[in-house]
Amino acid sequence: MAGVGGDPSLGGALVPGGALDEEGVEMRVVRGFKATLEDELAIVPFILLRVHQSYEDGWSLCSNPGTKERGVVPRTFFFSFARCRSVLKFRVRFVR
Repeated sequence: MAGVGGDPSLGGALVPGGALDEEGVEMRVVRGFKATLEDELAIVPFILLRVHQSYEDGWSLCSNPGTKERGVVPRTFFFSFARCRSVLKFRVRFVR
């Protein structure tokens, strides 16, 4: 499952090694992640997440707007909101 990668059209926060974006870019979580270290952020599928900065090692600094918690999450665990909608439309057409 591929994540967002370094698509600059989605915002500077998603470019690995890019500048910190305090507001963040809204993403949708597609897989749960259990934090094992204190700098990691536990997430569950389908919640909204804000990505503030991406790193070249495949992790991103994120925050959960609902809980105000902040931590790092692997980039493969979330997608852009627009991408999630297009995947859902495809699945609905495929099932019918």
